[in-house]
Amino acid sequence: MRIFSFIVLWACLCVGSFAATWCVSTNGNDANNGSSWALAKKTIQAGVDVANNDDTVWVTNGTYILTNQITISQGITVRSVNGSAVTIVNGGYPVTSNKCFYINHANAVLDGFTVTKGRAPSYPPWTNSDGGGIFIWDGMVQNCIIIDNGAAYYGGGLYNKGIVRNCIITGNSAVFGGGGVENDGIIQNCTIIGNSSGSYSGGGVYNNNDTLI
Repeated sequence: MRIFSFIVLWACLCVGSFAATWCVSTNGNDANNGSSWALAKKTIQAGVDVANNDDTVWVTNGTYILTNQITISQGITVRSVNGSAVTIVNGGYPVTSNKCFYINHANAVLDGFTVTKGRAPSYPPWTNSDGGGIFIWDGMVQNCIIIDNGAAYYGGGLYNKGIVRNCIITGNSAVFGGGGVENDGIIQNCTIIGNSSGSYSGGGVYNNNDTLI
């Protein structure tokens, strides 16, 4: 029998068959394996792609400018090291038009980012036109600032079928409804202010009979 002892000092370690941690840094390189800060990935999607269920992807300070949406379809946690004030995901608008995150796993968690300048520009399909900042089909988003995103249909900041908690959602817009949030899930302890919709309803929230706490 082997006995393992670990001291974690914001380090990323890949530990056998146990849940692993992976590192992403603006100074990284996607050719690296992501297993330590010295070998960090450069893009969040590259960190997500090497992670398996129950793993954590740690993202350190900086602005991550996207050319495509980040897709999280595993039961992993993607977490900033020092919080949303210093860890920014920029969707690239107006140079590119793509949402920042698409999240689709019951155990997926996005924690501690500023999410900005995402766009959901086209219809059909409706999943392309809703949720400019984040489209949550399943999973959780927490401790994020979601600001200055837009959607061609619903949910300028977020389209939510999961759980959103402890977030600030402001300055987002949608053409039809839910400038801040199109909600088909649960929203807990969030500040939703200064969002707008163009022609239908719900400048802040368009809520489909679900939970706002």
